[in-house]
Amino acid sequence: MNGTERRARLARSRLCLVLEARPRGQDPTALLEAALRGGVDVVQLREKELPDNELVRAATPFREACTRHGALFVLNDRPDLIEPTGADGVHVGQGDASLAEARRLVGDDRLVGLSASTPRELGGESEPDYFGVGAVYGTPTKPDAVAGGLELVRAARDTLRVPWFAIGGIDTDTIADVAGSGASGVAVVRAVRDADDPEAAARALRRALPPSTAVVVRGDEVLLPQIDWLFGTWEPGQRPVAPHTHAAHTDLFYVLDGTMEFRLGDGTVRVPAGSCVAAPPLLVHGFRNPGDSDAPFLNLHAPGVWARGRAHGLSPEEFDTFGPDRASSSPRPIVSAPGDGDRLTKAHRLALVKAQHPDLDAL
Repeated sequence: MNGTERRARLARSRLCLVLEARPRGQDPTALLEAALRGGVDVVQLREKELPDNELVRAATPFREACTRHGALFVLNDRPDLIEPTGADGVHVGQGDASLAEARRLVGDDRLVGLSASTPRELGGESEPDYFGVGAVYGTPTKPDAVAGGLELVRAARDTLRVPWFAIGGIDTDTIADVAGSGASGVAVVRAVRDADDPEAAARALRRALPPSTAVVVRGDEVLLPQIDWLFGTWEPGQRPVAPHTHAAHTDLFYVLDGTMEFRLGDGTVRVPAGSCVAAPPLLVHGFRNPGDSDAPFLNLHAPGVWARGRAHGLSPEEFDTFGPDRASSSPRPIVSAPGDGDRLTKAHRLALVKAQHPDLDAL
């Protein structure tokens, strides 16, 4: 794979398995095969004690298994051994080789991942190809790590725009909370390595995470990790959606039929079918149906943090929904009208709308 292919595979990855060279003192091949059949996308070899030549030799079954299954193979902490191990990338911690040094050693065609254990470590002038975020919960594999909890997961959800994996104490009992708080991917050790059936364990974890393929069909539920893609209908006289704000994502509406009225900041706008309305972060907004017929609409949340958190039963603040008191006067709404009289409101016409924001380009 070249760099573009590796990054495309990374973008589709949801489940990362971290293993030592000889899990539970055994040859890793059978465990790797079972885990990869179950849906593991990335395997990371984490072995800090082996001499270089033994680590290169230990990497062979990892690389070969990942190649057979089209998965990514990542080496922990050793950017200098990427070439001899044939790894797709390297993962470094905050106290290991610097991000710039790791990138220099592996080149642009290989991946560089970075650990982050606090919200402050999620930022920086230069970004890795992906983050490992945690520990989320306490874990015996890293007993000194301070658990950041689901607050750290939500901070990563609202901050990061590159792929990331929540890590630390995640298993089939906790993954629903982690995914519901916004994680699109997780990294595990014991949940697969120590399972009686590693393939079934991997499959169960993978099933709890968002899908990695997008098939958009009108009327069917669609969940893209980057975007909530929702269809709704507001009836005449139905209770209006009260003014609210989102701190970290853009809320976009495309009116499919009828008429809708939106509160956008200090103003109100009434728009016909074929109109597109977008509320960027911290813009107060709400809506109602002022007409005498149903108003179906397409609603996008980007990044997609709202629907999954709401469905999981989080509090509004935890799925990035706040009252008008959180609003700012700086952001401006985006409103695209159908134009040309009402011609584009006809069902057989094509309406082209565009909304641009750092988190979302909708065309």
